[in-house]
Amino acid sequence: MIRRLLSTLISLGIIFILSRGLIRSLPGDPLDSLLTETAIAIPREKIIQDLNLHLSFTEACLSDFLRLLKGDLGYSLVTRDPVLPLLLRSLSNTLMLSLGALTLSLIFALPSAIFCSYPFRSRSFQNLAVTLRGLMLAFLTFPMAWTGPILLYLFAVMFPWFEFRGSFFLACISLALPLAGGWSRMIEMRIREEMTQPYFQAARARGIPLVSVISKNALAPSAGALLGILGSQFGSLLAGSFIAEWIFDLPGIGITWIHAILQRDYPVMEGATLFGASCCLFGVLLGDLLQKVWDPRQRDEATL
Repeated sequence: MIRRLLSTLISLGIIFILSRGLIRSLPGDPLDSLLTETAIAIPREKIIQDLNLHLSFTEACLSDFLRLLKGDLGYSLVTRDPVLPLLLRSLSNTLMLSLGALTLSLIFALPSAIFCSYPFRSRSFQNLAVTLRGLMLAFLTFPMAWTGPILLYLFAVMFPWFEFRGSFFLACISLALPLAGGWSRMIEMRIREEMTQPYFQAARARGIPLVSVISKNALAPSAGALLGILGSQFGSLLAGSFIAEWIFDLPGIGITWIHAILQRDYPVMEGATLFGASCCLFGVLLGDLLQKVWDPRQRDEATL
């Protein structure tokens, strides 16, 4: 785990250096484009000082890193507000959206996976399981850029049950549906795999109800691997929910990043990029930690 943490920190350092080189890699003079296109009422010399463009690239990275250790990501070129509080406010909204989407996806996926893996003898229940499996597969193939506008049109225009702008619930559902499709498939495959194990067959031979055996002898052993995937998906949601934020007009870190790009607000762009990368990397790290905490076999393998 220490090696994973070190590799995560090294990856963040590389991303930090690459984000610092964003401005210097732009063709032409980025400050001329910034002052011409945005009409920012800030003297050119002040912008150069804020962005450390008067220093060499190595000196600028070192200066920015020392400021980062103090919790200073600079100031927005548009609003002149500190970048870190701005991103933290946006991150809280994105965090709530990601947690809501993950919760809904598991609420949809768990009953579906258990139902589809149950060995029904009735033909009608078998057909229902096939239909449900196909529906979850369809959810998995739905792109977010297509699902969001469809939900918005159905439940905010045709049936005005939700507000057209700022609908948190619809945004969660649009993110949760593709996740639910993937989760349902993975959990069902894990349950079917555990059903072939001797301890599962022994539990069934003792007359324990099948639902109880599935929950204790199939879901519990496979939960470690699923927790690892959950951590990585949570990190990806935090970094990639900007599509839902843009469609449903939710003030999260994604829409803050997009506005910063459109306004050429370089400090906010660099800070949001670093935040998004940190969420992805630490989400994967959290998933690995949860997997090792839940499954003792992972800890034993790590000590070999």
